[in-house]
Amino acid sequence: MVAACSRAEPVVQQIGDATITTKIKAKYTGDPEIKVFDVNVTTNEGVVTLMGRVKSKAVKREAQKLAKETEGVKKVVNLLNVGPA
Repeated sequence: MVAACSRAEPVVQQIGDATITTKIKAKYTGDPEIKVFDVNVTTNEGVVTLMGRVKSKAVKREAQKLAKETEGVKKVVNLLNVGPA
């Protein structure tokens, strides 16, 4: 994670963002409807962005809900597309 060292945020914030992303991905792994490899999760200063493709609007809402309920998340930007790849 060499690129993280060149970011402007303090190291503590970088670690916090990485932890948030990891926690969200772990939640997705435990959810049978969300395919973790189809959802890209990034976190910047507590703002989580979800990108990728899911099979239904219900799965899109669930992905957002799980992210939003994660400690440290300030906001979720849900850019997930719905439908077949």
